[in-house]
Amino acid sequence: MFGGFFSLPFGEKVVSLPRKSKNRQTMSEATLTNLLEYLYDTLTPNNMRWMAMNLMAHADSDEASLRPYTMEELHQMVAKGEQQFAEGKWQDSEDMFRELEEELATEKFQYSEAI
Repeated sequence: MFGGFFSLPFGEKVVSLPRKSKNRQTMSEATLTNLLEYLYDTLTPNNMRWMAMNLMAHADSDEASLRPYTMEELHQMVAKGEQQFAEGKWQDSEDMFRELEEELATEKFQYSEAI
């Protein structure tokens, strides 16, 4: 429901709106009031209920994702990351840049041979 796109039902049409980034700004009360008045005049009662339900669900999911971690949760995340690193699922930046430089050098060599 809250993936890359979501849809608002307006009568028989469905309008797809792209998701905005998390760079949100706090709206003034006057701006919110104007938006609310616009929606009152524009939406049907069913559209208003749908929008209210989805806004509440989205607000709840945002708040849940913002809760602070406990020290135990942080220690568990560190331990999991160390385990994944030991299993070879991750690599450090030195290895990544070394591999990237090797790949670019090979591509340059192949490109210069073709000229």
